[in-house]
Amino acid sequence: MQRVRGVISSPNGEVILEDVEMYIHETRSRGRRDWRGNFSVPELAHIDTETYHLALEDGREATIMVNNVRQTFDTRRGNHTTAVTFLVSGLLAQPLML
Repeated sequence: MQRVRGVISSPNGEVILEDVEMYIHETRSRGRRDWRGNFSVPELAHIDTETYHLALEDGREATIMVNNVRQTFDTRRGNHTTAVTFLVSGLLAQPLML
């Protein structure tokens, strides 16, 4: 599982969340690559089970489908957060190097 940072935007380009630390896991099955991931954001951040654009700091981009949003309590930090899980639609492609 990779720990990465990225920006999550709406399909029309409006930035929803910036500098989000997330975990992305790649699986391979029968020659197919799939990605899924998760992140937590402050309780006041608003994100729904919708489709978003993900741009990672390493240049990779993809469409993600948020499939679970739930409120949690972070015992380490002593505050409420929103835990989000998502699936990557298509390839989490590395940008072309010109």
